[in-house]
Amino acid sequence: RESVVSTLSLETPTKGPDQIERWLSDISGDMRVYASIFHAQRISTLDVLAELTERDIEASIEPEIQFVGHRVLFRRHLNMLREEHGVVATPNKHGYLSHDSPAQSSRTASP
Repeated sequence: RESVVSTLSLETPTKGPDQIERWLSDISGDMRVYASIFHAQRISTLDVLAELTERDIEASIEPEIQFVGHRVLFRRHLNMLREEHGVVATPNKHGYLSHDSPAQSSRTASP
């Protein structure tokens, strides 16, 4: 069974608001109504979405997602998206998760 994330990576344009709208629609047809949340925050590509910190999500995204079930679906698919993009969650000194892409991790790795 092919994941939604894999399918989107192959078929979705790399730029533009349609990328977020399509990702949300592929999660559930009901989720497309939340596209305006991402557009208001200037999140228009899946790579930017994958790199949002927990603080960003908790402050700016999740409060706008009306239903608990939709928040669960959003989190589940965000985790798959992060995995697809190689984004690794690590706690920072304040206990918030931050995310490093493979390129960022290699710059900060010690010898």
